[in-house]
Amino acid sequence: MGFSTFSDIYDIEVPACPWGWAQQHLYYQYHDNFEYTAPYLEKMLQSDETEALQGWGLLSTMCHLVGHLTQDQLFKQLMEVNKQEAWIAAAQVFEANIDKHTRDGMCINGMTHILELELGMPKVISEIEDAFDPKNMVIILEMTLPNYTSKKPALMKTAGV
Repeated sequence: MGFSTFSDIYDIEVPACPWGWAQQHLYYQYHDNFEYTAPYLEKMLQSDETEALQGWGLLSTMCHLVGHLTQDQLFKQLMEVNKQEAWIAAAQVFEANIDKHTRDGMCINGMTHILELELGMPKVISEIEDAFDPKNMVIILEMTLPNYTSKKPALMKTAGV
């Protein structure tokens, strides 16, 4: 869908199509066309629709991971909206991308920050639990410290791998 057609659909007060469709389109734009994506992220954030908040949480967290938003900006917005759907989406992005950000620690920092906030949202915490499973932590160690883990097979066995 071209920018013009997308704008015609989503620039009205009540969008003509579901926000889930917008999320699919914006997913392919956020990295290289953030200036185009940002106003629609704001519209999604202002919406009270579950689908919009999920899409906003996913896309905004991905924007953070590529450097368009700082962690402070992302978490300020998450705290302001403070909806479970947005927090779950952010946690899912951090968990899904943990292997791509082992050196900069963005995903581990993001998940740790969510846990430190003690949101009182068990579903958000359950999204993060898998990332800290011992099997996953060994994979992260292997990627971060390949020389160390390859010389220590006993470490890998104790982690259940």
